[in-house]
Amino acid sequence: MAIVDRNDGDVLRGSDWQSVIDTVESISSGHDHDGVDSKAITVLSPLLIQTMNLIDDSSATLTNYRKDAFSNASYIDQSNSTCLWETALAGEGAVFFPGTVFDRFTPDGSVDSSKWSTSGSAPSYSSNKMVLSCSGNGSSVAISNGTSGLDFKSFSGNSEIVFAYSLSVSPGNGDGYCYIQFSDGSSHVDIASVHNTNKSGTMRILVNKSAGTFTHWDDDGSTPTRTGVSISGLSNWYLRFAVSTGYSSGSPPAATANIYPIGYSTGGNNTTALVTTALPNTNSLTIKQGIADLSWGRVGSDSNLSDTGASLSMSSDNGSNYTTASLRTLTATPNTGTSFKVKLTLKEPSSISTTNRGILSIGVLRAMWLGE
Repeated sequence: MAIVDRNDGDVLRGSDWQSVIDTVESISSGHDHDGVDSKAITVLSPLLIQTMNLIDDSSATLTNYRKDAFSNASYIDQSNSTCLWETALAGEGAVFFPGTVFDRFTPDGSVDSSKWSTSGSAPSYSSNKMVLSCSGNGSSVAISNGTSGLDFKSFSGNSEIVFAYSLSVSPGNGDGYCYIQFSDGSSHVDIASVHNTNKSGTMRILVNKSAGTFTHWDDDGSTPTRTGVSISGLSNWYLRFAVSTGYSSGSPPAATANIYPIGYSTGGNNTTALVTTALPNTNSLTIKQGIADLSWGRVGSDSNLSDTGASLSMSSDNGSNYTTASLRTLTATPNTGTSFKVKLTLKEPSSISTTNRGILSIGVLRAMWLGE
């Protein structure tokens, strides 16, 4: 098998191939790439990416590799991640949004009364979601009008809101309803609702402050579900989630709404971070370099980070020191250690459009470290 430089198409042999060998030896000794032939790095990086592809295709496992490094909550360093992350989005896997996180719905138990006022059957936090449920003749309501609540009318300009949801009703011999709404506490405007059926997806809402309207996508598709819906008659623009059921006799109905972490942006190019937990290192080897690849979700398409304001960095010492890295490029981490983490720094949009979603979503991140 010949090894070819992907830049110029030359087959590597002689001194070129020796430079690859020298670089491998240099890397395995913990040296950085200063003064090392760049042709070697150019060749090694795509070889490692192809190795990842082969591992994925064969469903093999390696002790220095993680496929989809943010695919569940255990892969996310929650204490050091400041952006919104979701692992329950319909059809999405794991997706991440730069922006302010209003509520991650942790820890399990009662809701945060400083953010939410509630009525009826008490909503609760469970596994990074807020659960509202009722049955028979019942109801459960949560409104974001606590002392540290969220009122989108209070912002000076437009805003964008993102969260995942799952609404379900078992009607029995009665009726059940689930609502996602804007509310001022007494009057409400529906964003999405179900009656005796089920619905789930990714909710994206653009709030036009000056017009007093909103546009929303309730499955994160390319076409808005509704545009220019007026909320100007409400004195506040709180989020309201509610379920209700009613019947006279026979089998009682039941309704449940699962609301996943809520994030929003008002623009301003603010940055937020998303950090992995340490990748596997079963043999406690000393880690000296790493490589990562990621794919974008349906909003945002630049796989090279150049127009998104995002940046990538890596740490071999459990996040104490990070080294800036490029996608799909082997990067030395001078501060060696035994815990390899990857960090994405994500940037909010500079301003919020009234018609187009601006919060970037990111799909799969794959990462691998090398050491000895």
